[in-house]
Amino acid sequence: SSSDDPSSSSPSPIPQHPLLPTVQAALEKCDRVSVWRLPAEISQSRLGGRTSPSNACTLIALQLIELFERRNLHFLSPTQSRVPLLPLTRSSARALAGAESRPAPTACTRYIVGTFVEAMVEGNEAHELAVKARSTKEHNFTIPDAIAALQQRHTEIDFCSVAGSLAVHLPRFVRIALRSPSLLPLLRLHFVIIAFERTVLLVADRRTNSFILLDSHLHGSINMPTTVSSGAVVASAHFSELAVLAEWMAEQIFPEMYAHGCVQEFEISTVAYSDGARDCPGEHLGGGFAASRLPPPTMRPMPVFA
Repeated sequence: SSSDDPSSSSPSPIPQHPLLPTVQAALEKCDRVSVWRLPAEISQSRLGGRTSPSNACTLIALQLIELFERRNLHFLSPTQSRVPLLPLTRSSARALAGAESRPAPTACTRYIVGTFVEAMVEGNEAHELAVKARSTKEHNFTIPDAIAALQQRHTEIDFCSVAGSLAVHLPRFVRIALRSPSLLPLLRLHFVIIAFERTVLLVADRRTNSFILLDSHLHGSINMPTTVSSGAVVASAHFSELAVLAEWMAEQIFPEMYAHGCVQEFEISTVAYSDGARDCPGEHLGGGFAASRLPPPTMRPMPVFA
């Protein structure tokens, strides 16, 4: 994972939710993708007054996975489409029957942003400690490196290196994982995606039929990519809009893919939170629902994308 800004730091305390900025969603790609662009100060390289770049995006993605699972976070996309991409099969309907009978606790955007900020703070701190412990002082981390740095609280279920366009090929690999019988116990599938030495997290939420993408880097404008225009980005779309979301990701998150002569490739992993810790039941989430203590399904490395 690479840094995104020449701007070190002792991170400041996590902002309280009332102090977080109110960011309205912009509907893009013909109103099919909802996008929240956060201020530049809310990004991995500037949060808490950092003045040096951060290479912690892989650890931040894993911290987000942990927080989504510990807090039982669900997120409903505000986009208009409501046609399921993957109708429940009989086996998956049985697997999810207990959960489907209750409304999904949907977290509001402010709570998601607060969780994102917390993951950036904790990811940056863990990254700094891990770099100091390395004899090489190497700043870039593979997913196994990041899992080790976070005390083995995650499991990389499967990994695939893909030669070709993310816009074209990402939907196929996401669908393969969503249809995998081995992953049916997971209400949220977490995809860690790496391209151009940058890591982002894509969460597929079966309870709400929504994808949510979280990218902790600074972002420039499409016309002036060297000029910072916003900080971290959150985007969401309904399951039926996966192909459109992948196109949006290629255009907005990895625009290098459209550069002349660019080698088209990316990596995708599906990662599970394997630690049993969960936040206290009864804690109210942003949407007014209480988190429930769910036994974490046991996941192990296995072929998913093959």
